[in-house]
Amino acid sequence: MAALPLLALMSVIAACRTPPPAPSRLIRFKTTRATARLDSGLRVLVIEDHGTNLVQLGIRLDVGSASDPPGKAGLAHLVEHLLFNLHGPDGRTAGARLAAVALRSTAHTSWGWTLYVTTARPDQLDHVVAAEVQRFSAGCRGISRETLAREREVVANERLVREDLRLTGWMALLAQVVPADHPYARPVGGSEREVAGLTLDDVCGFLDAHYRPDRMVVVLSGDIAAGPAAARIASGFAALVGRSTGPPPRYPRIPPGRRVVRSDRLFGEDRAVVVAWPLPPAHGGDGAASTLAVALLEAELRSHRSGWDVHAIDDPLAPLAMAVFELSPTDGKPEVDDALAELRRAVAGTSREHSRRALRLLVDRRMQALFSAFDELGSRVDLLGRALQTGGRDDPFGDELRALGRLEPVDVGRAAARLFSDRTAVILEVDPRTPATTGAARHVVAPGPGAFHDDSWAAPADPAEADHELRVPLPRSTLDRAERFRLPNGLEVVLLATRSAPLASAQLIFAGGSADDPPDQAGLAAIAAVGLQLSPSRDVSDTDTGLLLYWLGENLQSGAGRDYTVFSTTGLAAHLDTSLAGLAWLVKLGEYRTATLDGFSAQRAARSRMLRSPRGWKERLLLLHASIDRAVYGPAHPYARAASSWDRNARPISLADVQDVRRRRFGARNGLLVITGAFDPALARAHARYWFDDLRPGEPLRSARPPPPPRSTRLVIEEVSHPADVTALIRVVYPTGADQGRRAARLVLGRILHERLLSVRQTLGASYSLQAAHEERRGSGQFIVGAIVDPRRFSEALVAILGDLAMLRGGGAAGLAESFVRARREALYALLAEESGAESAADRIASVLRGGGRLDSQARLAREIMKLTAADVVALIASELAPTNEIVGLMAPRPALDAARAAAGLSDAAAPR
Repeated sequence: MAALPLLALMSVIAACRTPPPAPSRLIRFKTTRATARLDSGLRVLVIEDHGTNLVQLGIRLDVGSASDPPGKAGLAHLVEHLLFNLHGPDGRTAGARLAAVALRSTAHTSWGWTLYVTTARPDQLDHVVAAEVQRFSAGCRGISRETLAREREVVANERLVREDLRLTGWMALLAQVVPADHPYARPVGGSEREVAGLTLDDVCGFLDAHYRPDRMVVVLSGDIAAGPAAARIASGFAALVGRSTGPPPRYPRIPPGRRVVRSDRLFGEDRAVVVAWPLPPAHGGDGAASTLAVALLEAELRSHRSGWDVHAIDDPLAPLAMAVFELSPTDGKPEVDDALAELRRAVAGTSREHSRRALRLLVDRRMQALFSAFDELGSRVDLLGRALQTGGRDDPFGDELRALGRLEPVDVGRAAARLFSDRTAVILEVDPRTPATTGAARHVVAPGPGAFHDDSWAAPADPAEADHELRVPLPRSTLDRAERFRLPNGLEVVLLATRSAPLASAQLIFAGGSADDPPDQAGLAAIAAVGLQLSPSRDVSDTDTGLLLYWLGENLQSGAGRDYTVFSTTGLAAHLDTSLAGLAWLVKLGEYRTATLDGFSAQRAARSRMLRSPRGWKERLLLLHASIDRAVYGPAHPYARAASSWDRNARPISLADVQDVRRRRFGARNGLLVITGAFDPALARAHARYWFDDLRPGEPLRSARPPPPPRSTRLVIEEVSHPADVTALIRVVYPTGADQGRRAARLVLGRILHERLLSVRQTLGASYSLQAAHEERRGSGQFIVGAIVDPRRFSEALVAILGDLAMLRGGGAAGLAESFVRARREALYALLAEESGAESAADRIASVLRGGGRLDSQARLAREIMKLTAADVVALIASELAPTNEIVGLMAPRPALDAARAAAGLSDAAAPR
């Protein structure tokens, strides 16, 4: 590929030194793969990846909500849920069978497809395949009416969660763009009323019509030999028979035109203009050029410094590009026609022929996006399955990479001129002049009988195993290959070469975060991180250099957590020098602009006003979490102060304030640089030294995190939500100590808590969103148990959660044995699991070293887990899950709160605001 020069821009960093040689600009990407086609129509693709110790199996069906029959919206999504709850001949559910042999199993439904993904150790592959074949060959057998009733409620609760979290806004906008008979016009989850009416006959008919092998592709990737694995999968899935009878999804043509939409649900009180253009199928002949045309439009709009945002709806069968501009009568933004004129000027810029170097930058960005999706095991089978199912060939992913390499500038210009035409555009003027909405409509699913008694979710376990040390051979960790050294200025550097995709990732981590903000300046660390911007030199005016800055800016990320500040970048390994230079340039020579700080200050003030008079569900949730943090740590604790960034008495944050943070914290003696990816280690070492050896030393951060104060009584914290809010929240928190000697027991106990919490979902059907785990922090952590529930089931869910926790405390080692056996194995295997991607490797190294650990810390912790006994966990329960250590946070409408407190016998004690 053409070289990507660092230009004279970077000479301001190292004016009199000769940089190391650049990496080869040739992008090499080679995979070992195998395919198979069965007589049934099912296709198999296997990709080897020996940089991980896992395998991931994805089963993708080309059926989704677009195939829901009229009046039965949400059926495809409900079927996805039910396939985890099929009871087999042994009485266990499909979810239980997978839990016994896999690390995790999940699924997702979209308009045109449904994807089931299971991650496991390679030695469990045959068991995973057998469990999946049993699941997909069962049909309606094993779905009881009780299970159907429960999952209807769970599906309804999932939709309610999305409503309260405002995750459905883009769906509502999309529904206005397309015609009424288009699949995008209805949500994937359906409507509550239609879901409530779905029957077992509906489910059976849908499975018979669509869940057939000719609608499936199976993708496997991981630490396996491709050929033998493809043969094993083909042999197992040969048991699936039959042909689909249901028609494929239908996507009607989207008619162009201009119209007014009156709704305050889309952009609140602001007016807006939306322009949408249909795109060709992602894996068709014009897909590559069209994708670059959308990226070019976004770059053109950025160069115009406009307020337009470009969004791509990337459903592979019917993609769309949408440009959105919000107008407010008070901020001086132009009217609709002025905004459209600005958009048309940018569109005209996309159709002209650009230089080859500019095209190369756009191609690199697209390749990076594709490789990033491939690089992470969690998204790889989705990417490959989507490409295989919609591309028609056995290597559509490779086809797109090759198509990108063949593109000429004229191809992208022609595609842009063809796509961004007024003849094909849908133009919406969004006018909020409608009565204010008071929340989402309540769902109509009738509450269930109170207990479905589904005890089959847990995988079988031998309780006798709880009395013995678990002996599992420890696999060799990829971290063992990492190189660790220190620059003369004190900066610690860790290099780890990975081999999944031709990417490189770098993280520059500094100790100190929001918990280190002054008491009256909460938010300072976040602004110091996010407000730091690239500062191009005055002679940067040509298009190529502007695109380079755009490319760098999009891949440079920054943010401040409670304890650390991180600057990171991920890009093609062929441009590792550019990525490291951009990261160094940002931290060493980036600038804070007064306008940027003024914008952050205005946002902070608006947040403060909003949280003093909260109107929405998310704002009340923030208030509840802040109250819990104050109860856990005490009002003066750094973590409690960090949660109160809306303090009305906060001092303004000035340029001098953020510069002081930068001077003290963003220094070599306070930093860690982690570089991972497919690079030459010697070259990476040279560039790390070249770009970072003159980073200012800074001051080592030595701020301590005090332990949580002791308490003698349970605390109950309430946040009254709006009567129109459609979900309620339960959150039970237990502060924990800072001693690392109990870390293994806490990991196992977190898994046990999660299993216990499943009862709220599996027996009550009262919640979709559940959480139970131990959260580690510097100094001290906390166990968190939480659920978002239907307010009408609030009392039931609260009584069930507190009752399960009480049973856990009183059960002793004997009552805990089976749960302990499962949890110890799950915690161990999750700890030892390693993905091969550059970003995941960087995250793994950073999480180990930020707390002062060693690169072999994971292996040490694994040995501790293997030596644990149930008695160790019982002792931990007695000390850290004691009732006096318990903080119960509740958020619901007042009637539901009062009823739940009475049912659970909770006192009126509350933490101070």
